[in-house]
Amino acid sequence: MFLPRGFFLEDQWQTALITANGVRDGVGSEWGNLFWIFTLLCAFLVLGSGVTPATDGFLRRWVDVFWIASRKARTFDPRSIRYVYFSALAVYAVLGIILLLLEPPVTLLFIATLLMNFALGFSCWHTLAVNLVLLPAQLRPGWVARIGLFLAGLFFLAVALLSTVTTLHQKGII
Repeated sequence: MFLPRGFFLEDQWQTALITANGVRDGVGSEWGNLFWIFTLLCAFLVLGSGVTPATDGFLRRWVDVFWIASRKARTFDPRSIRYVYFSALAVYAVLGIILLLLEPPVTLLFIATLLMNFALGFSCWHTLAVNLVLLPAQLRPGWVARIGLFLAGLFFLAVALLSTVTTLHQKGII
C-alpha cells in the first residue's frame, strides 16, 4: 500500500505528487525514481485526456449554436468558423485561468459537476422532445427509449437540484 488508509489532503493539487512519492518509497531506491516519473506522467495523461475532449466538445457545441443562431455569422464563409472557434477557445482559456486564481480547484470542479447534471437532465428531455416533434412517426423512439430518456432526465435534474439545495443550505444561504 502506497498511502495509509484514511489519508486525506487539504490541498488536492498535491494528490498526484503524494501518490508518486508513495510509489517511489514503496518500490525502493533502485527503481523508485523511474516509477515516480511514470506515476506523474500517468496522472498528467489522465487529466489531459479527460479535459481536452470535454473542452473541445463544449466549445464546438456553443460555437455551432452561435453559428446557427446568428444571421450575421451565417453570412460568413463557412471556412471562417475556425476564427469563431479559436476566439471562443481563447476566451474560455482566459476565463479558466481567472477562475483558478479566484477559487480553489475543488470548488470549480463541484460547480462544473453541478452544471453538467443540469445539462444532462435538460439534454435528455430536449432529445425526447425533438425526437417526438421533429421525427416522422416511423423513426420516433419506442416507449422503452422514451421512458428511459424521461427517467434519466428526471434522475440528473434531481441530483442537480438536491446538490444545489444541500450546498446552499450548508452555506446558510437558504
